[in-house]
Amino acid sequence: MRTCTYDEFIVAYHNIKATNPSYRLGQHFINCFIKDSTTPNMQKLWNNKSQSDCVTSIMLIMQDYKWDYRSMPLLENAPC
Repeated sequence: MRTCTYDEFIVAYHNIKATNPSYRLGQHFINCFIKDSTTPNMQKLWNNKSQSDCVTSIMLIMQDYKWDYRSMPLLENAPC
């Protein structure tokens, strides 16, 4: 299983956003880590345009999943 750190995740997000300004942080998080994006919380995160709100939501999700900030499990085709 591939993993990445939180910092690597953020750097990858900014690299994509540099060429695609409409790309959102919540969208990137879901693309990298979440298999089922149909839950209400994930839909809210996907559509959220506030980066600070997304960071808060992401931190809560990481706590719920008990993910280590230094070793987050990536999806197979994650853009990270």
